[in-house]
Amino acid sequence: MMASRLFIWLVCFIELGVYGPAETTTVNGRAASRRRRIPTLCSHPSVPAPHCSPPHEFVYHYSFNTTTQVCEKYRQCSWVSGFLSRKECYSKCGHNSPCLKQSEMDLSFLELTWFRYNHHNDKCEARTDNKMPWDEWPAENGFFNEEDCIKACQPNRTITYI
Repeated sequence: MMASRLFIWLVCFIELGVYGPAETTTVNGRAASRRRRIPTLCSHPSVPAPHCSPPHEFVYHYSFNTTTQVCEKYRQCSWVSGFLSRKECYSKCGHNSPCLKQSEMDLSFLELTWFRYNHHNDKCEARTDNKMPWDEWPAENGFFNEEDCIKACQPNRTITYI
């Protein structure tokens, strides 16, 4: 009996996915909220693995942390699940993340150093120019210091799976 309930729950979990935070929209002048569906792969938990037994070596992948809404690098002993790049993780799971947004606007009266996450090389990069982070589109991918950029888009933590 318990095994059949577990099986049914597992099938429903895989088929239906996991629902994320509520989104509020306006329908006919009235506020309506709905839950955004998060694919099951986006809700895969991160469980550390201290080492791999030979002949296996660590394989690095990316996992979406549903609590912090950040894609984190993790390692495991073989391919189980996850994303091959942080860019793929954010594009599938971090729909509201500023990390993949690009910019094109220009201001020409100030010069300062700020940071932007570059999804092509998975790095937070310094920019010194006459553009303000909030004046470029999108403003959310501009940070005044490297620590904030790393915390939001490229956490240093590496998680390991067995």
